[in-house]
Amino acid sequence: MPEPLIVQVKKKLPLTALLIAVLVIWGMILMHVYKYFQPGDDDGQEQLFPDETISGESVTSQQPKPDLTYTKLHRNPFKFINEPVEVPVQNITSKEIKRPDFTFHISGVIINNNRRVVIIEDDSHKKTVFLREAESYLDLKIITISQNAVAVKQGSESRTIEIR
Repeated sequence: MPEPLIVQVKKKLPLTALLIAVLVIWGMILMHVYKYFQPGDDDGQEQLFPDETISGESVTSQQPKPDLTYTKLHRNPFKFINEPVEVPVQNITSKEIKRPDFTFHISGVIINNNRRVVIIEDDSHKKTVFLREAESYLDLKIITISQNAVAVKQGSESRTIEIR
């Protein structure tokens, strides 16, 4: 049985309304583009290409005069200096270099194949440091790491710390 005429019109109504709305919107866009490029009334808009012609004299007379001051460079910035530069040398004795003492404890040792790492908790600076053999942290140097003990040198004092 064929569908009634009212049902067919209802199905096409949203499509027709959508098509009309699209045509109206595109018509408005094209009208604004057409008005923009029409000569005459600007409606307060700036013209892309002014109709005025400028003579050569008026162009040179309208250029702004720069009031900048320039300083002549005494050397070429693109050329390297061939003369040696004297840098003042200050002798620093070992007495002047004093690092603050810090307290630490060893949290553990990690031994994996040939890699040995000691975990040090710096209580003074609240840091955790992972050091291998022959590495240093502040004035603490790790000498050897074994499963049961770590040999360290702090300042001029060497000691072995056992791990429990």
